[in-house]
Amino acid sequence: MKTSIKKLIKTTTLVVIFILALYISINYGYRKLYITTSNNKPTVVIGGPKNQQAGLQKELDYAFKQVSHIEKGNVLLKTSKFDEAIAEFEIAYSLAKSQATRAEARHYIVDAYEKRRDYKKAADILKEMIKGYKVPPEDPFRIPEEERLKYLTYAAQGNYEMAIKHAEKALEADNNLPNRPKSGSPKYIERLNDLIAAKERILSLSKPEK
Repeated sequence: MKTSIKKLIKTTTLVVIFILALYISINYGYRKLYITTSNNKPTVVIGGPKNQQAGLQKELDYAFKQVSHIEKGNVLLKTSKFDEAIAEFEIAYSLAKSQATRAEARHYIVDAYEKRRDYKKAADILKEMIKGYKVPPEDPFRIPEEERLKYLTYAAQGNYEMAIKHAEKALEADNNLPNRPKSGSPKYIERLNDLIAAKERILSLSKPEK
């Protein structure tokens, strides 16, 4: 019995640590696009006075709920249940209490529309997001997003040649960011492969039957 309780406490502690780490990671990643200093370089502020601890706890509660809906959405996305996945990501977006976590949720929404091959909708949402970025277009953290918008726009027009070209550029730009896997970002690789598959499907449908 004591062993079971210890395991439960250990599991709960790990979950709390994971949520906290994810929350900080989300803010760290997306604040780079939204917050700039006087010299136009991104900056991040983590922590606060003790009287903000209650507020932090409340934010963590929202973060826990948000992560829960994001995880549900990802499971649904893997089974091609796009509408249900988008609904979960929309809930996650509504629960977000910071600009960074809202951006995180909206990126998942863009991912879902892209996966559904509704490239126009994905491009429209991403374009609106990029408008809010404070860092310049040539900033290394923004370049992959700019290239992604380009390939989504071309894909929406049915120009898969150019879409694939810019998807490759997006992958390359993302690889230049710190702490990226040597083999490349799995997400950008998957997106590139999806575009190639979409192009091949279009070509196969255009071939006359023998």
